Amino acid sequence: MNCINCDKSIPDGKQQCPYCGTTQRQVPKEESKSRYNIFSAASFLVSLIGLAVYAIICGIVSMALAGIAYYLYDQKDKYTKAPIYSSAGKGFMIAGFIIGIIELVFGTGNIHQNAFFEQLLHYFHW
Repeated sequence: MNCINCDKSIPDGKQQCPYCGTTQRQVPKEESKSRYNIFSAASFLVSLIGLAVYAIICGIVSMALAGIAYYLYDQKDKYTKAPIYSSAGKGFMIAGFIIGIIELVFGTGNIHQNAFFEQLLHYFHW
């Protein structure tokens, strides 16, 4: 066990550090729960759906979800300073973002082939 103040090794069970005198608080060790960031998987799934239908809308939603996932990966636990989310879904996040960009770029050229936008254009008589 190490001292919480000076980080020197002290015998297990000691309540005070013999080097600096700091009282040691016993923090129960929790099992390492690696939480999975659901926004990464959602970003990837929405981007895959966008390849078939609603490319522009799904591309925007996919990139927004990837942005939320990126923000959450940077969050740390207030007490242990350990990452809250495991890095298992970072590949999904990156793939969802990249596919979302591709959908935005190529989806705008195929706006007349999309049934939703075709109905929208017909409604506004364009």
